[in-house]
Formats: sequence, structure tokens, C-alpha cells
Amino acid sequence: MSKAEVVARVTGLYLYPVKSMRGVAVSSLGAWWYGFDGDRKHAFVRSGNPTGFPWLTARQLPEMLLYQPYFVDPAEPLQSAVRVQTPAGADYALSDPALSAELAAGYGQPIHLMQLSRGTFDCMPASIMSEATVAAISGATGQPLTSSRFRPNIVVATEAGGAAPEDAWLGERLVFGDRPDSPQIQAAYRTERCAMINLDPDSAARDGAILRAVGQERDSCAGIYGAIHTLGTIQIGDTVRLVRDEFR
Repeated sequence: MSKAEVVARVTGLYLYPVKSMRGVAVSSLGAWWYGFDGDRKHAFVRSGNPTGFPWLTARQLPEMLLYQPYFVDPAEPLQSAVRVQTPAGADYALSDPALSAELAAGYGQPIHLMQLSRGTFDCMPASIMSEATVAAISGATGQPLTSSRFRPNIVVATEAGGAAPEDAWLGERLVFGDRPDSPQIQAAYRTERCAMINLDPDSAARDGAILRAVGQERDSCAGIYGAIHTLGTIQIGDTVRLVRDEFR
């Protein structure tokens, strides 16, 4: 048997067509075993890098955060071609060598584009963050932060108060919406944060106070990761129900 309670409501949904570039706000997310349709399927790779993390990210090139990818066909993010608007106003097809050359010049070493059908997420395919957590970190740093700094797929307004209400969901299932085909996500881990959150998503300016505050106040974690448990579509405004299995 299981019991369910409403714990939140979806207020924001985001896809990241290109790893470490700006996100795209969407009205719905298609949840599949590999993650969300169109999410982090493309990445630029540091050519010849032998490590287990070869991706070119804003940690190496902060200005990547200022590049805006978009889907040519927003209704079909999985199949759509992707284009990128640069900070200078140019508009390139993602595969245009001129875009790779511009990024390589900024990085200072050769790079190449890679497409990965399973996505290039760092840990798990779904990332969830509450507005309360963002507000708590804003309060701790004295800065008006937004969820875009933390790059979640799903932003929620929670029923419970506190500085990190989503942490209480770990190990449980989250059901999105009240439809017969409502998708479910298994809440798995707290999201451990790195120096990426020191970068302002609107200017790429670096401020080490952000990660220091998260480290001191929250053991370097903010938000949660999850795995897709049941396929379906998540929509803005969906209620989020927490399902607790009574016998496990």
C-alpha cells in the first residue's frame, strides 16, 4: 500500500539543449527513461581530453552561459534542430563550424561538438529545486538569486516551509499532475554543488560567496536529483504528490 500527499506545485520547467549554455523555459517536459526530451543532448568536448569529464563547460569558459540555444521546432525538442544566439548577436546552427571556432578561440584549445542520445547530465537525468531553497540561499548571501543560477529542470513552490523542503522527499516517489498517465520521479540524492553556481547566469561574473554560503549552510548541496520512474508529461501548474510506500 502507499499514501500520497500534495507537497508542491510546478512553477518552472527548463531544458538545456547544449550543456553549460543557457536554458530554455518550456511549458511541458516529456519524461522518458533517459531523461527529458531535448535536455543536454549536445555538448562541446575538449578535444584530446583523457579525463572522465571531457565536456567544455562554463567552469573553463564562463561566457558559455551567455549563449542562448533554441529549438527550431519547439513542439518537438527531441527531433528539432538547435540553433544558438551568441552574446554578440550572431545566430548559428549548432553544427556550424563558426560557432565551434568562436568557442575554441575563447577556450584557447581545440574542441568539437558531440551529440549523445542519453544526455550529458552530470549525475541523474532529473533535477528539482524549490523556490524556498533559492530564497534561503539568497538570504544567506544577501543577493537576489534566481533558479537559473542552479540550472534545475523543475522548479516547484512547496506546501511546507523551511530552507530545503525538497530534502524530505528523498527515497520517495513524486507524482506530477492528476492525469491517468501522470509521470513519476524517484527522488534520489541531494544535488552537490560545484563552482558553476558562482557564475552569474546573466553576466558570467564570478562570485565565490555563493558556493561558500551553500557549503557552510547546506553541506554544499541545493536541490535534489531524481530518476524517471514512470513515463509521461510534466506541465506547468501540475500538483506534485509525494507517494510514501508503507511497506518496503
